[in-house]
Amino acid sequence: MAKGPRLSIIIVNYNTGGLLERCLFSVFENAPDADVEVFVVDNASSDDSLQRISKFGRRLKLISNQENLGFARGCNKGLKESRGEYVLFLNPDTEIQAGALTKMISFMEAHKEVGFLVPKICLPNGEFQQDSIGPFPSLLHILLFWSSLGTIFPFVRRLVYRRYLKPEGAFQVDWGTGACLLCRGELLEKLKGFDEDFFMYHEDTDLCYRARRIGAKVYFYSGAEIVHHRGRSCQDKQMMEAIGRRGFYCFFKKNHGLPYALASMVIAVLILSLKFALYSPISVLAPNSQRLQKAIRICLFELRWHLNPKNLGDLLRC
Repeated sequence: MAKGPRLSIIIVNYNTGGLLERCLFSVFENAPDADVEVFVVDNASSDDSLQRISKFGRRLKLISNQENLGFARGCNKGLKESRGEYVLFLNPDTEIQAGALTKMISFMEAHKEVGFLVPKICLPNGEFQQDSIGPFPSLLHILLFWSSLGTIFPFVRRLVYRRYLKPEGAFQVDWGTGACLLCRGELLEKLKGFDEDFFMYHEDTDLCYRARRIGAKVYFYSGAEIVHHRGRSCQDKQMMEAIGRRGFYCFFKKNHGLPYALASMVIAVLILSLKFALYSPISVLAPNSQRLQKAIRICLFELRWHLNPKNLGDLLRC
């Protein structure tokens, strides 16, 4: 049997057009053809994505789906075709910086206990993307962030998340984002890839959680960097928020049980109701406060989502 490439790169695309093109240019500038195979899994894009990437010809392998399968199923389709010792899941709205791929693989070679590696992910303005790594979601997350306690008492947030806010060097984390996640192929085979009950969001957290349970380590490494043009590939923000909420509670159910997930939803509803009850009378006194009006809109959106029977049904089925 012919030996496979050292690295397989899997990019799931849905209507990202020019961003995908820039991403691929950065990939091929940093990865020689002999060492890498690149898969673009297209989820039935309706823009000019396929036309833009046709210039790369046989340098990439295109998998075209007839419908939008989401991120987890899209990645798994690429994974089934891949042959690399290492597999890199990469968002189409990212750009690899000089030497990043070589540095990441070298780190994995030197640290055999590391199963997954996430580099330093920066936004276009140079700021570190703080939610690219973190601790596993828990009730503490709901209490700190949805209650606004983390904003009112920022020292509590810094205490809990201090090493994740401005990280440097290399250290173990609970999870790393699937926007750029380097994985050992043999570990992904054991885990059978992403859980396809997740359409998009939190499937990466779940994958890392399952890897940690069998003894693999997930690491952050600031020696390699990429740029993430976050939010540029999505137009319907509310739809993405709704999908994210489903993934959040699906993670709870699958890894902590249904009672934990349901209790989390009840606590969230109580917190959101209290916030709405507090904000509403204040908004009468300050009708021109855009910040307050935005907070009320977010509260209402979250309450509608949590109280929608369809979303509870989705949780029971996942």
